[in-house]
Amino acid sequence: MNIEDIKTEVIYSEDQNRLFEITVMLTEEISAQHILLIKAADPITKAQIKAKISLLTTLQGIIDKRLPDIRTAEIYLNRRFRAAADLLLKKETYERLRQFAGMPAREMKQILKQNKDNKIE
Repeated sequence: MNIEDIKTEVIYSEDQNRLFEITVMLTEEISAQHILLIKAADPITKAQIKAKISLLTTLQGIIDKRLPDIRTAEIYLNRRFRAAADLLLKKETYERLRQFAGMPAREMKQILKQNKDNKIE
């Protein structure tokens, strides 16, 4: 992925998991750039590498500043969804949904697979 695509994703992404992935990618790239900086012989190459490290570090800083806002928005969205579900669904349906939401992913995938296999078309 090139720097321009990463910049766009850092600025516009609302997915906290994607931002964590980008942070890991940036950290790996910064590490690789530091190694290149040590190996570089001429001053122009060193300056270019330092500029790239600076840009990557800035992108990490932007992610660090954005993550708390995204987490807060996700928490409020989850609360609003639960409140809306509670209002719109019958009590037993809501309780059943909460039970499914608390299941481990593997168990839920098994149930979804069973439902798909039993589906009548």
